[in-house]
Amino acid sequence: MTGIGSKLSSIISQIGETSLLKLVLGMIVTIVLDMGVPTIAAYMLAASVSAPAFNSL
Repeated sequence: MTGIGSKLSSIISQIGETSLLKLVLGMIVTIVLDMGVPTIAAYMLAASVSAPAFNSL
């Protein structure tokens, strides 16, 4: 409802000019999400946030 997932995805796409930088940013987002929620939910959230950013790889 806040739109944070699409905002994070667009930030990863804008900042990450190279594919390696996008992967590192996706890793950081996954680690941060894993701190607050259970493992399965964290990776589901990370996949839904990171997938649009990685779509252009």
